[in-house]
Amino acid sequence: MLYGVTEFGGSGPCNTFGFVGCGTVYKVALNPPSETVLYNFPGPAFPIVQLLEQGNSLIGSTEFSGTVQSPAAGTVFNLVGGNETVLAPSLAVTGNMVALDGAIFGTAGPGNGIVFKLTPPANVMAFWTVKTIYTFKGGSDGSTPNGLVYSNEAFYGTTQAGGPNGAGTVFKVTRQGVETVLYAFCSQPSCADGALPLAGVIVANGALYGTTRNGGNGQGVVFKVTPHGESALYRFCPQAPCVDGAYPYAGVIEVDGSLYGATAGGGTANFGAVFKLSL
Repeated sequence: MLYGVTEFGGSGPCNTFGFVGCGTVYKVALNPPSETVLYNFPGPAFPIVQLLEQGNSLIGSTEFSGTVQSPAAGTVFNLVGGNETVLAPSLAVTGNMVALDGAIFGTAGPGNGIVFKLTPPANVMAFWTVKTIYTFKGGSDGSTPNGLVYSNEAFYGTTQAGGPNGAGTVFKVTRQGVETVLYAFCSQPSCADGALPLAGVIVANGALYGTTRNGGNGQGVVFKVTPHGESALYRFCPQAPCVDGAYPYAGVIEVDGSLYGATAGGGTANFGAVFKLSL
């Protein structure tokens, strides 16, 4: 079973940018293929972050509160059996979350962004407690983080901007809140190493893998970061008309020794492409 969210659509009374509905949570069965809407958000919520599966719970985040459209009014929600509860109000989550030791870790805005920890309350009717582990300063440490992954007693992620070159970073944050920039993008001439990542990283084979929206040939790269440095594994659009894809906004997944992802542009119809990259 696959679970996910749609930013728009559903039966909610929203009409935003021509899209009807306030967003949904859905599941997809593979055999036979079928889709079921598990929840329709009743107000302007607009979920945009990948769901976190915890037993019977689906934990996610909305861009807005469901009652007011404010950049700081996002929520973290829990969906169990079609019933939604808000775990944390006024938390604008910016990427994938991690469940660890009964707590939830992630990144959020506004401003330059934070790494946060959510812990459950003693009173089940109360909101979860939000603790800021690290606050990005927007300088060499990076700005606007894209979510987290956990490996070897630390969290890893990317920032869309900031860093020594202003083109984003790959970072590490310990559970104690010590942040280290592992790599700063655009450290090579013409940003051949990539620039401005819009998604987080994955851990595979002892390395970090991800994408940048720009850099390379100008249309983004797939990158690898190890303790020895960064390498651009693939630079999109080596020649026009970019049939291999261009501008990877999302990250990658690893399956059986290959990376899979998607681009927002390029492809044979110039509406994007799904790609596979062998490691």
